[in-house]
Amino acid sequence: MVIRKNMKKYLITPTLLNSWKYCVENQYGTLEDFIKTLKKEEVEDKSKFVKGNEFEEYMVAHYPETKNGCYQVKVYKNVDNFIVYGKIDCLKAGVITDYKHTSNYDVGKFYGSYQTAVYMELVPEAYKMQYVICNNFDKKDMVNDWEEDKTKLRIFKEEYYREELKMDLKEEIYKFMNWLEKYDLLKIYQENWESKY
Repeated sequence: MVIRKNMKKYLITPTLLNSWKYCVENQYGTLEDFIKTLKKEEVEDKSKFVKGNEFEEYMVAHYPETKNGCYQVKVYKNVDNFIVYGKIDCLKAGVITDYKHTSNYDVGKFYGSYQTAVYMELVPEAYKMQYVICNNFDKKDMVNDWEEDKTKLRIFKEEYYREELKMDLKEEIYKFMNWLEKYDLLKIYQENWESKY
């Protein structure tokens, strides 16, 4: 992909890159699944998102480690003709926290996630990114007393430190762009991911 000055800028998000990695590189999904993300099509089954939002709201209100942090922090950065953009669940004292609710959790599930590399790039003062994960959250079971609730919740944690990161984000963006071009998907990307920033 040729980069020219004064061209339109396009968004790159962890969600977009992870969808590509999940569906195409890791072959857990299909090309059709990825194209839906590329076209920003609405997901038919929103139950996972509802549960995830409920878990996040609960953790913001009750999780001692992230209490009084900055929540839903929008961060972005220019990288050539791209705007790398993310929304951080919690930023507190140099630690980026992302709350995850998943029905299936295996240790190391978020190892290699583009989210870690993107957020570390966008928040240079952060030294650590942590994923706080639960696979059994049910809002109706919570009593809003952390000491009592934590015995019901299976909370897992994955922590990644800046010095451990091996990913060159700019290189990954160009790898992604070259792949889009190779499979004639660049136009779909440009039609749907133009940046307003």
